[in-house]
Amino acid sequence: MATKKVPFIVIEGVDGSGVSTQAELLERKLRSTGREVYLTKEPTDGPAGAMIRLALAGRLVKRKDALDLRSFEAHTLALLFAADRMDHLYNDIIPKLDIGVIMISDRYYLSSYAYQGIDINNIEWLQAINSQCLRPDLTVFLDIDPAICCKRIQR
Repeated sequence: MATKKVPFIVIEGVDGSGVSTQAELLERKLRSTGREVYLTKEPTDGPAGAMIRLALAGRLVKRKDALDLRSFEAHTLALLFAADRMDHLYNDIIPKLDIGVIMISDRYYLSSYAYQGIDINNIEWLQAINSQCLRPDLTVFLDIDPAICCKRIQR
């Protein structure tokens, strides 16, 4: 894994909590101090990430007659997220950490525990499929009042 010790930072929180905003602000602040920083997100724009985005948009469904996301089986979606994460880790995160780039990720495996955990009542299985993930040096969870998050999403 990474040979140069630079931090791998993850920002987590529910939808509308400001994860993307805070990740961008942190990136900007670290860059202003002369550090080399890379901001990334999950799902990614890679092959598995593209499938996830299609599924979440309702454009990729398991059955032709399916009208909602539940038709895309929850375990399959969780495995897609895990595959996207591993692809992201080995093709993006670790190579950048290896050359001394600070990595900031807008979401990571804790989001899978939260979002896929809703439909899959087996946190041990979710942990197992994500067990090979590089652990972040710092995870920041944005603890925001859900009512505020809902208002932000509605805007």
